[in-house]
Amino acid sequence: MHICMIVTSYKEPGRTHTGAELQADTQLHALQDLGHSITVIAKKKVKESKFHEEIDGVNVYRVWPTGFRSIITAFLLWRNKEHFDIVHLHGQHVFTAVAAFICRLLNIPSVMKITIGGQVFSPTSLDRILPKSFIPFRRFINLLSRQASAYITISKEIADELIHCKFLPERIHSITNGVDMKRFHPVLAEERHALRKKLDLPEDQLIALFCSRLIHRKGFDLLVNAWPKIWEKHKDLHLAIVGDGSAEAQSHIQALMERTSPTAITVFGQVPDSAPYMQAADIFLFPSRKEGLPNALIEAMSCGCACIASDIGGNTDLISPEKAGLLFTSGDYHDFSHKLTELLDNRDEIGKLGATASTYMKNHYDIQVIAAKLDQLYQHISN
Repeated sequence: MHICMIVTSYKEPGRTHTGAELQADTQLHALQDLGHSITVIAKKKVKESKFHEEIDGVNVYRVWPTGFRSIITAFLLWRNKEHFDIVHLHGQHVFTAVAAFICRLLNIPSVMKITIGGQVFSPTSLDRILPKSFIPFRRFINLLSRQASAYITISKEIADELIHCKFLPERIHSITNGVDMKRFHPVLAEERHALRKKLDLPEDQLIALFCSRLIHRKGFDLLVNAWPKIWEKHKDLHLAIVGDGSAEAQSHIQALMERTSPTAITVFGQVPDSAPYMQAADIFLFPSRKEGLPNALIEAMSCGCACIASDIGGNTDLISPEKAGLLFTSGDYHDFSHKLTELLDNRDEIGKLGATASTYMKNHYDIQVIAAKLDQLYQHISN
């Protein structure tokens, strides 16, 4: 089959890649392995990026300027309507919702993946100038989105939200995000020590990893507030921070080092590959306030980290079924601190949680399993 994937951005130089973009890339390469051809249509956000190029066997179009993206996308879909067997829309926003409607007009089967909880209720920028309960533009986007042939939900929370917003239940399909287990997997103790040495991390301490953007939605402030109390009780614990943030976020890290110890925290910034950092860590900290089905948590669990995450939709889908980690009350840094301290007081549980998490991910979230489910869905709606 020839699959067209529509995403907000795709492999533009100098841009931080979103979780939805990274997951789309993981999925499309797994679909290539099954013999499918892939074309990507994305927004052009970087001046230097090309309108059309081929990347790793993927035909990529980037559309611009703002205001004309949907028109150009409509033209590309019309020109290729005899070639595209399926259009897979990643995310629910104006760009993809209009594309879903265009696919309906052109009689091209389409699949829309809702990538984050609460999206179908979230006011658009135009809605924000109106009374809070009056969200006509969001309702219009939902109306356009309902034109898709099928909807993919990645958590129970999102599936329930779609039904509440009158998306047809028979079109809702639960297919989770997937992980490349060839990249994200546990390593033996010898390799872990080698990774720590290479990354300049202490080899004889427990390492807790925060790997995300340093922003409020990702719970960075909760980490900043909880860490001093945790470190005071467990000074053999080392914090590794991976991710980019504002100057304000950097100042918070500096203050955190002053409140604890400069040698107790290592800051890496944004990195091209998070796998070695997760494989080197013992514990993964994920205090995010809002997610779909977070790639970072899936990847850390796949690497065998003992994970502590907020009890939001998506996180609960990953951790609760097999008790493959610990959950704390979202937004409560006291409970975050308590759960981590509880784990550190019972260190035998760290290895057990990590092993349970890795096995669960391998059995249910391997990208090859997810790609096979997508393939079945494509075949179903195209027939």
